[in-house]
Amino acid sequence: MEYAKYIKAHPLPEITERMKKKAEKVREVSSWESDNLYTAEVSDDMLVVTTYRKINGKLEHSFRHLYDGITFATQRISDGKKLGGEISSYLSMYCSIALDSKSEQIMRDYFPNTHYHDICALKYAEDDINEKRKLRRWQKTMDRIDQRMSCFSEPPQEFYDWIKEKLSHKHFFYSYKKGKLQSGYCSYCRQEFEAENVRHRGEITCPHCGSVLECLSLGKIKMHNLSYRTRASYVEEINDGGEPAIAERTFNVYFYIHKFREGAENCVEKVEVYEWLRAIYKTDKSGISPKKDRDDVFFYIHDCFHNTSDVRWCRPSDRSGYLGDTSAYIYPYRFNSICSKIKSIGTMDMEAVVPHVRTEFYALVKAAAQVPALENLAKQGKYKLLGPVIRAGLYDFKNSYIARYVSYTESSPARFLRVDKETFKAMRDISENEFTLYKELVKSYQVDMDIIRRYSQNGIETNSGEIIYLLSRNNISPLRFINYLEKQSKLLHKKCKALLGLYRDYSDMVGDVKMERTESVILPKDLQKEHDRLMKIKTDLKYSQQNKKLKKRGKLLHTLDYNDGKYLIVAFDKSDDFLNESAKLGHCVKTYIDRCSRGETNIYGIRKAESPQEPYFTLTLDNNARVTQNLGLHNCLPPEEVKRFVRRWQKNIISKHKEEFISKAKKSA
Repeated sequence: MEYAKYIKAHPLPEITERMKKKAEKVREVSSWESDNLYTAEVSDDMLVVTTYRKINGKLEHSFRHLYDGITFATQRISDGKKLGGEISSYLSMYCSIALDSKSEQIMRDYFPNTHYHDICALKYAEDDINEKRKLRRWQKTMDRIDQRMSCFSEPPQEFYDWIKEKLSHKHFFYSYKKGKLQSGYCSYCRQEFEAENVRHRGEITCPHCGSVLECLSLGKIKMHNLSYRTRASYVEEINDGGEPAIAERTFNVYFYIHKFREGAENCVEKVEVYEWLRAIYKTDKSGISPKKDRDDVFFYIHDCFHNTSDVRWCRPSDRSGYLGDTSAYIYPYRFNSICSKIKSIGTMDMEAVVPHVRTEFYALVKAAAQVPALENLAKQGKYKLLGPVIRAGLYDFKNSYIARYVSYTESSPARFLRVDKETFKAMRDISENEFTLYKELVKSYQVDMDIIRRYSQNGIETNSGEIIYLLSRNNISPLRFINYLEKQSKLLHKKCKALLGLYRDYSDMVGDVKMERTESVILPKDLQKEHDRLMKIKTDLKYSQQNKKLKKRGKLLHTLDYNDGKYLIVAFDKSDDFLNESAKLGHCVKTYIDRCSRGETNIYGIRKAESPQEPYFTLTLDNNARVTQNLGLHNCLPPEEVKRFVRRWQKNIISKHKEEFISKAKKSA
């Protein structure tokens, strides 16, 4: 576009009196960034848009924008500078007021295929041009990446069968009825059968297909359709430009179960698999390593094929942004032969680890090179520890405490976990939380895995810090403590997890009221009853201390009491006043007891003279003698009559004692 010739040959539009009058109706702006006035014309097959601004009541030219349908340019009128490129910095999205009716029609005719019929259409035309520029700029890079990624082969049908069999969620749907036996059906093989000891969200094994099923009571499921999402990766060897490489394709997997309430025959299960990411890994002498050259390692974001984004790949330095949350199950087929090319892990049996760990291929191989015990942990059946070990070793997660207790250089599982062989045998399928609890308890107590398993069965193995605190503070053993919690659970019909918090409150209150921690105090026969008793003692003690402070401060507050024969105002000088007011009026004045006892604020009650004991409205007075709140039943506002009474109180009482009240109130605070 030769817009320089056009600008020289065509002067600026004249500012007419009619334009000035229309501009007078528009608010004055002080910055060109807020332009909101424009004119438009078509000249030499170009759209010419001139924007204006109003400063100190005077309408002035601001910018001139030229657009020929292919590219655009901008002239800054103040200095005549010609600016090519983006116009978004000079054209506001909200410039929607045309200074003449002809300009509006010109914009409609020039942009017939958009629902923007004002100057905003020019801004969106600019966005389209910028998008085409980016596509042209990236096209060569994209073509090269697309060509390299084309060497990926389609996973075999066995991979998709493995997804459906191993990764799909399998359920036992049943309608609860009294008795030991529950009737239902397996969502995988669709066979109906009866099962014992079934509980909602528990697990059983299907007698027909052998699948492990999650039990779901139809009465407790509110949804009519169930959906789950996971990820799966397929790894293969490829020849990348004459060099050996490893390719990984990661898929998003969605499972949907429909009509499961209608029985085994009508239940419909749907599995959808969408490719999400492709990655090429090169190997060197030490193993897999992302090279500095971006052509050596690509992380290809396949989802962008379905979107408008032009960026379909990222550099190795950006890998964490795309791979940090893949958490994919890796298909174990031929995995050992593929990993045998990686020298850093040697002849390790990676297929023992792969089925039980959710992590991307690169992170798994790196972990295997750093932690020789991973293979042996998997062979010994310690599957639940594999994931936490990898996370703690590679990412140093703050919420993974296992890093404190393991030795990454050991290949022996027992030495790796820093336990003796007998303890290791008793661990069986131990979880990270159980292991953490064991390592914490064994520092100070004699414990075995049976005790840890009892904590786990009661769902409190995750609260290791809380358990250690309570044991040490009350000087009881882990065995006695779990025995006590289980006994109280049967007595109070509460889960041990809820009782753990209740016992923490009780133990803290024993210290607050300064009771001696005798046998009967540490382990009371009825935990709930003793907890409530101590709560009352603590509350009474607290209110007793507050009442002393309130009574002392009440001498000052009562100097402002007032009675006009119809209404009266009286200061609160004891905790019962707050509690009674809060109970009768249904608001939160009882929470002000602490603040009032500390002298931070002051509470008065408004009463009718005919019933002086009955709460009517509650008034808050700060230490500067200003009324900040006046609320009644459920925080309702006072009627005009009460407002007038308060104003009379301020005029007749507060104004006389204001200086003295402020001085004494601040001193006693």
